[in-house]
Amino acid sequence: MDTAPPTAPIAPPPAGTPTWPPTMIAVPMLVSGICNVLTALGWGSTCLLAFVGLPCLALGIVELVTYGNGASFDRRAYLDRAKLLGILAICSVLFGNVPSLVCGIVILTQLPAARTQA
Repeated sequence: MDTAPPTAPIAPPPAGTPTWPPTMIAVPMLVSGICNVLTALGWGSTCLLAFVGLPCLALGIVELVTYGNGASFDRRAYLDRAKLLGILAICSVLFGNVPSLVCGIVILTQLPAARTQA
């Protein structure tokens, strides 16, 4: 039996400390990533137009990976990536993904506030 010592619980950050990545950027990115993957699966279910879903699938995976690794990114690099992903999320409306359009708009409108927090 392995008797490893228990790890200490992680203490919450002090009150007033801003969280990183900002929730106003991270949550719309998560929702947009999920919607992009679901849109890609919808397009993939049509045999003749399955290739149309590939850009949505790639964008969804990148958004989900960025959401998952957001705390390990440099703050400036994270915000620059969020700007690019917000623009691409708006462009994904061309594939019929309206929720991602809304999330992209939210990301781009919240970026100035997140830059002042960084």
